[in-house]
Amino acid sequence: MTACGICGAQLAGADFLYNAQGQPSCSRCADRTDLADTDRRAAGNIVKAGWASLGAGIAAFACGMMFLGIITWLVAASSIVSAVFCFLGFGRDSQRFKNLLTDGQRATALTCSVIGLLFSALAVLGVATLIGLRLMGLPS
Repeated sequence: MTACGICGAQLAGADFLYNAQGQPSCSRCADRTDLADTDRRAAGNIVKAGWASLGAGIAAFACGMMFLGIITWLVAASSIVSAVFCFLGFGRDSQRFKNLLTDGQRATALTCSVIGLLFSALAVLGVATLIGLRLMGLPS
């Protein structure tokens, strides 16, 4: 008999699993640990979506300055989709994910999303193209 390393329940040889730390655990504790790990990864994806929105927004702005046309719109759309995913991650229905993030992570994700949306909007509205024309010395 082996004891669960988390709850201490006695387990037969075929009834236990090993957790990430190498301790034997019962199936109930293993399921609980797996759910907590999955929630932490999902919360991390919210922050990654904020950074992706910022990166895609800057890329859309750069595409607009290089006169890349439809590519600018596609990259701006990816920035908008990432920002929407980030904003939905902070909604009422996502409270369990929001609680796993620190205040700094929340602020970073939201700030990056807003700035990414701003760059995307400037690219789509043609401001980036006007800046590109000015940099080339052409009249806008």
